[in-house]
Amino acid sequence: IEFASYNAMTWLQHDCSVDVRVVRDKGNNFLHMIANSPFASRFIRKAGAKSDFRAHEHGDNVKLDMSDNENPPFTEVNNNGEIWLQSLVRRGDVEALDVAFSPHSGLAWSTYFLYPGVLELVAASIKESNNPMMQSIFDAFNSFQNIYQRLSALTMAGFRAEDVSLQDERLAVLIGEDAQHFAKQMTRFYCDWKGYLSTSTSQVSDRTFQDLVKKGLFRLFQPLYEANRGLFEIDNWASSNADQQQFIQEELRTSTNTSTELLTVDIDMFDACILGSHHVSFYRADFQDYVLGIINHFVHCDADSCPSLLHHLTMEKERLSQAYGNKNEYVNYRLRLLEDDDDVKGRQDILHYLLL
Repeated sequence: IEFASYNAMTWLQHDCSVDVRVVRDKGNNFLHMIANSPFASRFIRKAGAKSDFRAHEHGDNVKLDMSDNENPPFTEVNNNGEIWLQSLVRRGDVEALDVAFSPHSGLAWSTYFLYPGVLELVAASIKESNNPMMQSIFDAFNSFQNIYQRLSALTMAGFRAEDVSLQDERLAVLIGEDAQHFAKQMTRFYCDWKGYLSTSTSQVSDRTFQDLVKKGLFRLFQPLYEANRGLFEIDNWASSNADQQQFIQEELRTSTNTSTELLTVDIDMFDACILGSHHVSFYRADFQDYVLGIINHFVHCDADSCPSLLHHLTMEKERLSQAYGNKNEYVNYRLRLLEDDDDVKGRQDILHYLLL
């Protein structure tokens, strides 16, 4: 620990069952001790290379476990009331602080060491130190993190209603007066760091932007599209809304051996507005249950209580959900063909915008 050797501590932890996380010296945990070492930058650089972001790039997942849910070492204070990063600031170790906050070699892509309150403590220490170089490093990191967090929030936009996403302060900036400014920041950041993001555990990818089209998130789509249209070029495939099991007449059905015969089609951005985005996963039992439901509807249902196939499938969906806590995917699929999706209006708005 005194020599800040990442490899030695990893060996002790994995091969010798020595947990460096419990080591204490005069109130300092192992990170405080490393922060007080002249070799701190070497350890931090190695830890950054071994973080989740770098592990995929190097194909090496053997790393030092520095997490502790009960007493996180990154937020633990020593006898001086300092967390480990504050010790770096107090020592005036500009190089180590620069490495710690560097997206190239440090831990800037990792969020597990940036617990709530950590950055505030570091900011206070830097301000007290009156070190302009450290202040510049910290300000640059804050700017980096703010944009990265906006992109991270964008990856979740497709899993919730657009109104809910826009209540997130990280994405609300895309509908304000400075929407174009923030949109250009986000798209430029993505283009600059795309290579890093593709090898990280981050979910940010080209698909992040393209899903805004497929899921009809018009208010998020417009400023980002105007900032960089190239990110929205779609050239892949999607599931067709047609399948050969839709025919009631047996002679028109091509197969009765498989649950479905879904077709795939090549799509562009305009096709994506029409088809939308749906994950389709069927099982044979799903299709058999659906067929039984159709038979029951036409043989047993009363016209007054069950006037249509749409009504019947809707009630069947509710019954399955209440009785078994799950849903029949094929029933859901047929319902999607009979009624509009929630995102139809948004996809229409995007298509109208593109065609103007």
